[in-house]
Amino acid sequence: MRPFLFILFLFGIGIFGFPVLFPESYWITVLIYAGIYGLIVVGYDLLLGYCGQISLGHNGLFAIGAYTTAIATTWFKLPSILGIFGGILITCLIAFLVGIPTLRLRGYYLAIATMGFGFIVESVIRTEYFGGSSGISGIPPLSVLGYTFISDISYYYLVWAIVFLSIILCIRIGETSLGRCMKAVHSDEDVAACMGVNVAKTKIQAFVFSAALAAVAGSLYAHYGTVISPNSFNIMLSVKLLLMLFLGGAGSIYGGVLGAIVLFALPEFLGHLERLELLLEGLVFIMILIFLPKGIAGGLGHMGEVAIQRIKKA
Repeated sequence: MRPFLFILFLFGIGIFGFPVLFPESYWITVLIYAGIYGLIVVGYDLLLGYCGQISLGHNGLFAIGAYTTAIATTWFKLPSILGIFGGILITCLIAFLVGIPTLRLRGYYLAIATMGFGFIVESVIRTEYFGGSSGISGIPPLSVLGYTFISDISYYYLVWAIVFLSIILCIRIGETSLGRCMKAVHSDEDVAACMGVNVAKTKIQAFVFSAALAAVAGSLYAHYGTVISPNSFNIMLSVKLLLMLFLGGAGSIYGGVLGAIVLFALPEFLGHLERLELLLEGLVFIMILIFLPKGIAGGLGHMGEVAIQRIKKA
């Protein structure tokens, strides 16, 4: 068994078994939000960890998915499933149009360009046409095929089922020819082009797929909270997503989910030290990068390899 499959198996047991052991726990809500943001990071890892393209505009993609679903279900009274698919379609289309010019850039220039996209989306959703600073309220609970996800536990299992399916899908993509093209682009774009890789196409495919997962996460966020506002989609969200990714381990796919859990759990453990939250988050991040340069996933992967070797010897 591969080490990451062993870790994923244990992680799945812990996640899906938690509500059984603690059905009334406040941590269920914390883990729902961790799963939603972790879903964004899963797609982001495919873009950055595999393809090597940094984006600081994922707050905008997340917002488009959330606002499209909210508008579809509150203003036009459409079913939730149509709102979600509409959010995915519009987000992917915008990502494709934005990606054509911006993904020609590299490094810091790409980061700045995508950051500009994030600022544009944030400015648009702050206008009165989209509810202004108050946002959109009264978003109905998510309903699929006649079943409404009202309880936290039902929503918990829905979110984490989608997260694990996305992890498996992204890992599978990484093993296909597209995944190999992404890794080639990450290593050296010029060499990849000389080897016959369509660099522009590969970048756009990675960007659009990561946008699709961000849109799904936005829809889940909107239906769970029943209210959304521009403050939830500012540029600091993109920075935090980047922090989650490197904290968990870029290039591991599932590592970003671990990073999301850590960042959401940390404020709960801090308690009365809430004012020092950013300071302590920064210290934790620095310590992990120093002692675990491959992130939490890299450290767990090493532990998994050791455990498997001991099992084989036994």
